[in-house]
Amino acid sequence: MGSLGPLAGMLAPVDNSYQQRKPGETVLWQTVQAEWLTFKREAAAPGSDRNIPGFVEKAVERFLDCGFHSAGFARVRCTSCKHDLLVAFSCKSRGICPSCDGRRMAEQAANLVDHVIPRVHVRQWVLTLPFWLRYRVAWDTKLFSEVIGVWIKTVTSWYRARAKADYGIGDGQCASASGVQRFGDGLRLNPHVHSIFADGIWHQQAGEDRPVFVKVRPPKQADVQKVAMSARRRIIRRLARMGVLKVDLTDPDCDPFAEQDPILAKCLVASILDRVAIGVHEGELVARLRKEMVEGKPRGNKCATADGFDVHAATTVAARNRDRLEQLARYILRPAICNARLERLDDGRIRANFKSTWRDGSTAKIFEGPDFIAKVIALIPAPRSNQLRFHGQWAPGARWRDQIVPAPPKARSKNASALDCPELLRYRINWAELMKRTFAIDVLKCDRCGGRRKLIALIKAGDTATKILDHLGMPSERPGFKRPPVPPGQPDPPEDEDNHVVLDEIWPDDIDDG
Repeated sequence: MGSLGPLAGMLAPVDNSYQQRKPGETVLWQTVQAEWLTFKREAAAPGSDRNIPGFVEKAVERFLDCGFHSAGFARVRCTSCKHDLLVAFSCKSRGICPSCDGRRMAEQAANLVDHVIPRVHVRQWVLTLPFWLRYRVAWDTKLFSEVIGVWIKTVTSWYRARAKADYGIGDGQCASASGVQRFGDGLRLNPHVHSIFADGIWHQQAGEDRPVFVKVRPPKQADVQKVAMSARRRIIRRLARMGVLKVDLTDPDCDPFAEQDPILAKCLVASILDRVAIGVHEGELVARLRKEMVEGKPRGNKCATADGFDVHAATTVAARNRDRLEQLARYILRPAICNARLERLDDGRIRANFKSTWRDGSTAKIFEGPDFIAKVIALIPAPRSNQLRFHGQWAPGARWRDQIVPAPPKARSKNASALDCPELLRYRINWAELMKRTFAIDVLKCDRCGGRRKLIALIKAGDTATKILDHLGMPSERPGFKRPPVPPGQPDPPEDEDNHVVLDEIWPDDIDDG
């Protein structure tokens, strides 16, 4: 018999038993523990009262506890053999914890496929911003929301125009869901938007009760270039109305020499930023004469660029390919940091491998410890900034949303109540179901006897958790940050100085996702 080749791996037995993760063995966790206090000391300017934002410190503090039983755990017991399993709580931090971001990705992707996106053809539209705008939208979440709103209207206008040209439908309605990503390969700060659009429009014919979906012709390369140009024009127009294209050259933060020589400093800043230094147009961009008008240029298959605004629209998913749709949803909602691509070198520096080789041949970046921390915290989104947004007829409160989005079978019955259909009351997928759907691992199946496990207790960090862990011979001391070396000439810090922040109250959905 010949070799099975690729089938050999598929036929090999797969271990689907639950294995609790060990966060302390990852390069990311070890680096945060060792370098966080050093970063805080080096980042604080002498005599400055500026501190690291509270939401950043809280995310880092919670990340240090994520996955450790000493910070609290859930106790599950097999109903057959009575064997207990302790599952550590998670931190739920955004942008820094690959595990929690991974669970959030799986949960939101499942919700998109099951409860939001109907069985229609969809297309991914990606907008990447020019470098001069990325820094501003990275910290100004309201401005980023404005940019996203203009982007959605631009693509929506293209769909409606195509539907009117092809079918004479002038009142078509679009629907989309957008995932906001703050990162690029190599821990780069790169705020951009991935939008999943229904590849057509909905409209309601005269005499009909429900709207129908009409798929439009796919965009050609020229269409993508027009969308890129339109997005650039509309976004710049909105920025101009908001005053974003003008900077305050008198701001001392623009130049450290502003207090010593304000006139020269003002001229230096204006020259570097290519702004008008004085007069009624002070702070505005210097006028330019172009040999050629700005136009959308191709950058690949259905990919175009217009003065730094890049648009990509080549990825599509067929109406019935739900697995591919969930894969696409996970891609746009994926974690910012991948533990598998981080390595610690012998000299203590951190190597971040790229997903693919860059055009200049680069394959990885090398970071010093504190600088690695600086790159990581830049990826943490601000509080109350939604990373997944719904637009058009998929938005909450949209006119046709209830008639378009998928619903549980019992919800379609006029006589069914919420009590008869538990799915109507549950907006989140629990931890066990996520693990089974994402990794084909049945966490609640006992690996000893095959029975079913049941949650019996939630134990928060404290004396009770410590006694249980000590009795079982498991580590009960919560991890802390390593103190940096004391600079010469400075006294040692007191021994009882706390280098850890206690976690907030923990709820059942904080169970670690493994």
